[in-house]
Amino acid sequence: MFDPWLSGFTFGIAILAAYVALALANRIAATESRETRVPWFILGSLATGLGLWAMHFVGLMAFQILQVISYDVNHLIGSAIAATFVAAVILVLGSRRHLGPVLLAAGSIAVAAGLTATHLVAIGGLHAELTVSYRAVPLALGVGVAVLAGLLLLAAPERLRGGGSEISALRVTISVGAGVGLAGAHFLFLLATTVARTGRSSQGDHMLLTSPALGAVLVVAAVLILSVALLGALADRYLLARSS
Repeated sequence: MFDPWLSGFTFGIAILAAYVALALANRIAATESRETRVPWFILGSLATGLGLWAMHFVGLMAFQILQVISYDVNHLIGSAIAATFVAAVILVLGSRRHLGPVLLAAGSIAVAAGLTATHLVAIGGLHAELTVSYRAVPLALGVGVAVLAGLLLLAAPERLRGGGSEISALRVTISVGAGVGLAGAHFLFLLATTVARTGRSSQGDHMLLTSPALGAVLVVAAVLILSVALLGALADRYLLARSS
């Protein structure tokens, strides 16, 4: 049912995106100047959001019945916007000095809603020969796992301030847990998805044909974008520490 290589890459991208999100949240929190925080927030949201969207799209192609299939480009753009919203929520709330229980719960629900929308909007763009329905139980489980991943990503930054080997090891551990949760929620959404053919015309004016080769390109692009964002945050933090 799932391509093992693309599934593995999906989890890898999710873990890297979680690590970058935690690093950027701490970098934004360490900045006092609004003029500096805003560019970091915008660029961080775009980079992390694109990473989350690549995780989602590669996961779609790992689902073998959706490997070589056409999607409406406008729906894919909409799903990318939803993924960027998730990243923005993580960075805005994760960079706060303190996150109370109300904001933590609301933010986790927002993360889960954004991840769910990322999937539903993209699946809504399947070409016209296919009709989609959802099974309630795996869909609800996916939302629940997404909420837990959001809780972890939003609660963690406050505990990861500062440096040292223990903090670094904890950041890696939390990133793995959150990344597995993000990707796991996505695969539960896929398991909830039932696709049937209708026999209608299959192509529109703005369709993108997916393939495993496109998946490989997205994996490389996501890793490069996330790596550049992470290296930029680490380098800027190092220069900030030296100057102070």
